[in-house]
Amino acid sequence: SANILDNGRARMNCQKVSLIFALFIVGCDGVKDKFVSITLDAKWLDTPLHQEASEFLATQNRQYFWSLINDVSSFDSFTPIALGSVQNYHDQLLSFGSQYLNSITNSLLRMALALRFYSPTVQMMRKMAHDTGMIRQCSTFVDIHGVYTCNVDDIDKLIESANERSKFLLPFDHHHPSSVAEQNSLVTVILYGDFGNQNEFKPFHSKLIQLSLDGKIDYVLRHNSRPYGEERRKVRLAGYGVELQIKSTEYKATDDSKIRDDQLNETASQLGDEKQEEQTHGFVFSKLKELHPNKKSELNDFRTYLLDGSDPMTPLKAWQMQDLSLQCAYRALSEKTPEEAFNTLVELSQNFPSRARVLSKVKVDSSFRESNKVNQEEFRSHMEIEPGNSALYINSVQQSLDTIDLYVLLNALLNEGQMMERLHLIGLNKSHTRQLLTSELNIQTISYILDFRHPSIFWLNDLEKDSQYAKWPSSYYDLLRNNFFGGLRTIRKNLYNLVIIIDPSQIDTSYDLMKNVEAYFVHELPIRIGLVFVTTNEYSINVYRAFRYLIKYNGNPKRALTFINELYRTASTDVQQTFSKVAKYSGSLSSIFDETNPFENERLEMNSYFEQSGLSRGVPHVLFNGNPLTSDELLPTTFDDVITTRMLKMQFDIQQQVYHGQLKDSDDIIEILNTKPNVVKRLNQRIFGQTPSMPTVYVDLSMINGQTKHLLDAKKFQTLSASFDVESRAGSHPITKAVYTAIRLLSPPIARTFIFKLLKDESVIEDLLAQRKSWSDVTVSGLSGQTLEHEIATFDDNIFRSHSIFVEQGLILPRGSRLVLVNGRILGPLYDREQFTEDDFILLDKHLSTTINDRLIRIVNKLEISSNPSQLSDLLMRISSIISQNDKSSSPVTRRQTPRISSTSKATLHLPAQHENEPAFLIEAIIEPASRDGQRLLSLLSALRQSINHDLIIYFNCKLQLSEMPLKSFYRYVYDTNLQKMPSAVFRHVPETPILTLGMVTPESWMVEAVESLYDLDNIHLEDVPIGVNANFELQYLLIEGQCFDETQNYPRGLQLILGTNKTKNIFDTIVMANLGYFQLKAYPGLWHLNLREGRSDDIYTIASHDNTDSPTRTSQPVLIAIRSFDARWIKVYVARHTGKENEKLL
Repeated sequence: SANILDNGRARMNCQKVSLIFALFIVGCDGVKDKFVSITLDAKWLDTPLHQEASEFLATQNRQYFWSLINDVSSFDSFTPIALGSVQNYHDQLLSFGSQYLNSITNSLLRMALALRFYSPTVQMMRKMAHDTGMIRQCSTFVDIHGVYTCNVDDIDKLIESANERSKFLLPFDHHHPSSVAEQNSLVTVILYGDFGNQNEFKPFHSKLIQLSLDGKIDYVLRHNSRPYGEERRKVRLAGYGVELQIKSTEYKATDDSKIRDDQLNETASQLGDEKQEEQTHGFVFSKLKELHPNKKSELNDFRTYLLDGSDPMTPLKAWQMQDLSLQCAYRALSEKTPEEAFNTLVELSQNFPSRARVLSKVKVDSSFRESNKVNQEEFRSHMEIEPGNSALYINSVQQSLDTIDLYVLLNALLNEGQMMERLHLIGLNKSHTRQLLTSELNIQTISYILDFRHPSIFWLNDLEKDSQYAKWPSSYYDLLRNNFFGGLRTIRKNLYNLVIIIDPSQIDTSYDLMKNVEAYFVHELPIRIGLVFVTTNEYSINVYRAFRYLIKYNGNPKRALTFINELYRTASTDVQQTFSKVAKYSGSLSSIFDETNPFENERLEMNSYFEQSGLSRGVPHVLFNGNPLTSDELLPTTFDDVITTRMLKMQFDIQQQVYHGQLKDSDDIIEILNTKPNVVKRLNQRIFGQTPSMPTVYVDLSMINGQTKHLLDAKKFQTLSASFDVESRAGSHPITKAVYTAIRLLSPPIARTFIFKLLKDESVIEDLLAQRKSWSDVTVSGLSGQTLEHEIATFDDNIFRSHSIFVEQGLILPRGSRLVLVNGRILGPLYDREQFTEDDFILLDKHLSTTINDRLIRIVNKLEISSNPSQLSDLLMRISSIISQNDKSSSPVTRRQTPRISSTSKATLHLPAQHENEPAFLIEAIIEPASRDGQRLLSLLSALRQSINHDLIIYFNCKLQLSEMPLKSFYRYVYDTNLQKMPSAVFRHVPETPILTLGMVTPESWMVEAVESLYDLDNIHLEDVPIGVNANFELQYLLIEGQCFDETQNYPRGLQLILGTNKTKNIFDTIVMANLGYFQLKAYPGLWHLNLREGRSDDIYTIASHDNTDSPTRTSQPVLIAIRSFDARWIKVYVARHTGKENEKLL
């Protein structure tokens, strides 16, 4: 019997081992290898990758766009079929890209192609070509001011008559570089075609290139193509997530909080004592217990193990869930290499529900537990990140997890990658680049104000002197008294000063402002108002003269303001009749409009003041206590609120000063406001940039290496360069040649002395040119008059021409441009009569020193890169040029403090860059692996690992004492850089027993829906499926979202908006909601027109202005919206009521 028992034990042990192995396979692979497969297509047909690549290159440099077209021209047909395979086609594109792009940007090109990032851009142009109606005749054709032709021979004839028709351009059109300088005055020829099909494209392209080089046309290229290949397949998309959520009824934890560990064996024993005749995986445990009564405890344990392992979805006890997050992280870190650990972590997170039972048996080392606690203390105290939360940083720039996806990250990576590569090119090693980009170099915003004490400003009132304000209290301390009504206190002090700068002939922009000014007088707001009339034509001059006469003979500014507003209201009728109303105050109209009237000098001084102020050329401008209002703040719908808000803020600041004894009644508030450190005499908008007419533009100065001449000492922290037209009179002037000679031959201090001596007095130059003086009269040590005369006479103009080439090709600006280049930032090109004065240079130096340079100098000094002052100065110039490019974006980059935890910490995973000798991003992730954010973030990091060179540091932030299952979904992120494979989300080895709900995790602007599926995707039960579940989704629409406001800044609830094309006005519609005026419209790639629906909406309201659209101006009609990316589109629409409809209601 002993032998029999031994044999039985052996057989049982053998079966046990076999069964455990089988269960392991079941737990990993499922009983049957059933699957769930998901694909997502765009609504439009496939777009050529070479066109998408060209759009990417255009964002880097517009010259690259045209260079790619030249490269492709060597192929008769540039398609996957012609090149043999999709992979060959893809590799050839990347090979072309590597000619222009650095390693980082080329890897991002690969990423953009894998995401089909620019497919909407190409499709938008293809849709525009389709809307012309020419597609039925040909796929390659030209548009010459609205007339189309498929025949190259017709182009010359259509150009001759083009000026009789208007042209239609978009801000993102691709203009050939040869015609950029004069594109506004030239005939525009738009070519729709596919440069991958050279048989059709080349004849048109060659013809238009030649016409453009001859200065006859502005050549614009827009993409168009026919689907290639046997199938007219749609664009297969990537860059989204898919999750299988376990239905809430399927996963419940057993409440065993009262069961202690020492009770478990007793419970198992009680269960084992029951007569169980049924088999458990081939074992009849009741018989075994009869045969081996002394092994009941072991047999119960084995049976429990078999039951637990047979179904990984068996609910866990509450005590088993407590450390699941820690166990998940610790299990991954147990792998041999960091790469294996990362892959395991991703796999565990993506399949967490089916891995939870196995993880619950992992014993966590106490040192890892303690390191996780140290991490959490650091996150909470220094970063305000609570235990269990996740975060992502790229080069210390925090990314929002709410909206994060690869489409969002690609833009961030492009910006950072360009800076990293350029810093690498100027000689900074990986360590220096890393320290620089992870430092707090955030660009400060300083609000400069313009001195408003200039005598040319015509003040309509003075609160401190005018009799109408005599009854108002005159002490600052009255601002501290309680005001029953709240809001503004009225005291007899000029606390609020409003300067309105208008051209009175521009009725559209001046009328609303003047109405507000009149209202302020009528309601006696405590605000001092000044006017500056910029008079540019006879009409504006006459309005100014009439206004001044009214005030002189009537003495009442209100009457003068009423006159101007009445003039604007009746401008469409007989203006002379309106002017005649003024004559009763002066006797005759001739005395008003006489050029010798007494106000002529003051009018000229106003014009001069406006020119000297440095404000942008367009009017109107409004200064509140010297601070210019933005164009958005000048809108009729926002102006009143902006002024009120500023007055309240100013009142609060004054109250604080009075309360703390910093302001007394004897103090002159006007002097105080105009002597602050940020007050300037001239406010050149070019220095501050980011205005529509003067955008901020930077150029990479990393390629400059000793090619410029310096006038300042070696260690200076701003490097200025000036550019002028060498073919102009100024450029070829002997004085210009003398200055350059001095810079070339003399040391910087002596050269400065010579230039100051030459330019300090205009009479010196006049005498030199008239030969009343010789060059010997202005010489300095080291430069004789004879040498100077010889250098000027033999001066090689090719020196300046090389500079001109740099301006044209390096800075990509028209020939003859005048500009100032400071640390890589382009201030220009300057207008014909525009000046950049000494005051501008002083302001520029002050602005740069207080924004980025002081901090940059401290950081660069810490790096100890060089001790040579000259090298350090050049290095600072180049670094500032590169770093400052962050300021060109509408949302400047803010670098935040990242975790101060060693990458060797036990609760940290560090994956070094794949290519150590190349620039690498620093990606830092704080992750809770057993959370939804952690699950998605790990999948994104896995995708980035395929695409870019980066150091990855993962800091674990595992939540402790879990009481329920933390993650109840399986997740896949769809992304693959191999374009030969069609991207899809495939779930394998998913347990069959639970009911699953499929969810698409797409960018927020996508509207997707299932178009092909045999099964209910909300209730997937794999037990009922023979093989697997296939489903195809389609991106139906891209959303346009926005807000709508009326002139009172309220939301026009119920207003109906329609979206359509030029031919079909109403394709999609929506209604403005009461909640913040929100609206949402469906769209797809194309050029759309936004309008009000005919009926009550159109009858009561009109669209006054709009923001973030693609119309030429903010007030242009119709409102154009180009859908050309996968990004969310947010716009603002401002409406105004028609005259006489002020009291009408929509609903």
